[in-house]
Amino acid sequence: MKAMKVPAAWKVLWNPQRKRGKVTVALCDSGISRHPDLVGNLVPGYNVLDHNTETTDKLGHGTVMAGILGATINNKLAMAGVSDLVNLMPVALGPAAKQQLVLDAFNYVIQHRAERNIKIILMPISFVNPAKKLVDA
Repeated sequence: MKAMKVPAAWKVLWNPQRKRGKVTVALCDSGISRHPDLVGNLVPGYNVLDHNTETTDKLGHGTVMAGILGATINNKLAMAGVSDLVNLMPVALGPAAKQQLVLDAFNYVIQHRAERNIKIILMPISFVNPAKKLVDA
């Protein structure tokens, strides 16, 4: 956290004179589990593999990414995220993200960004030889 200068950012963000509001982040990953540090910031998401709203993380990676991004700060539980004002919207890709699922997730988020007030898309994944349309997205 110190290397990313998070404590300094928290001081700026916690200024009581600064008006702040929550930002919705679509986290396209393996899903997000209902960890006590995360439940207060979770909003309903979407599962692009099964085409439903079941976004529980069965792999763990998405939950870790969600914790770094938006775990509740100063609640004396397991962790603290970078931001305390984030709505975490899981977009579950399943346990093995295929390139087409990533494109489907990106398309879902773009199509629903206005109604869900999505401001940021986070896709912490990579491919050795990504398809051109994935790189273009």
